[in-house]
Amino acid sequence: MSLYGWFWYHTEFWIKDRTARRPYTFILRDFYHASPIAWTFLMFLAGYLAYSHLHWKDLLLVSTGLLLGHLFWGNSWKEGEQEYPTYNPNGSLK
Repeated sequence: MSLYGWFWYHTEFWIKDRTARRPYTFILRDFYHASPIAWTFLMFLAGYLAYSHLHWKDLLLVSTGLLLGHLFWGNSWKEGEQEYPTYNPNGSLK
């Protein structure tokens, strides 16, 4: 079991159907493709505010690059993508 898998599975408590829970990576990709202008504005605003107020600018730049690379230069985007096989914390598949 991965730490990230455990994290997103247990923090998406508002989704009652546990088999419908999915990684935040897939959720962010869907949000970006649904409204790219809003996503771009939010990322620019967050980056600007963080860069102008943080002392660890190099760490911020590397972290942002890793996040964006993970989100957009990995596999191709599929709307509503789900983990396969479906993640289940007890190790069994549903």
